[in-house]
Amino acid sequence: MARRTFWTREFYKPQNAARVAFKNVPGGEVFWSKLPSGKFHAVGFKGTAQKPFFNYTFGKYDSMVKYITEQFTAVSKSMENRARERAVLRQIKPCVAVGDIFTSSWGYEQTNVYFYQVVSLKGTRTAVLRRIAGEREYVGPMQGTMTAVKDAFLERTAPITKRIQVSDKSGSVHFRIESYEYAYKWDGAPRNFTEWH
Repeated sequence: MARRTFWTREFYKPQNAARVAFKNVPGGEVFWSKLPSGKFHAVGFKGTAQKPFFNYTFGKYDSMVKYITEQFTAVSKSMENRARERAVLRQIKPCVAVGDIFTSSWGYEQTNVYFYQVVSLKGTRTAVLRRIAGEREYVGPMQGTMTAVKDAFLERTAPITKRIQVSDKSGSVHFRIESYEYAYKWDGAPRNFTEWH
């Protein structure tokens, strides 16, 4: 029996496996085999990765085929979205400039409003942001509006480097600050905020 090299696709491939290639996904291939128990084992790869992005056993052949199809369809759609984003980004280079202000609004029991100013650009797809102060105007108990104060950088916040992103539907430019926080280009209008009650 041939020796399999550790941490390569050959290492993960099931014994006596059949191979299925997915032309719409670069490096996309699945190795599957029927086990002595009657179950099915499938291992899927994409790109140049040597480790599989799925490695599962299925009770039924149809279940395996359905899962494989769903996984590679999702990968293909993700690649299409990235390609579309890159195409849009090539056209929106003038839309993000040093000095631009972006704003986010997030929170559960209160609405936090943050402002970020672009301090530098790295190529056409990445920007360095710094958080700036906002001027508050109260319109009621613990609620009001905030307006960005340009160049009023908050001393205790470090610059952050973020990828420029584009919404698929609207084409609007934004930054993903955190998993729960997205900052969009500020239009100059006051933003509503609420504080903890």
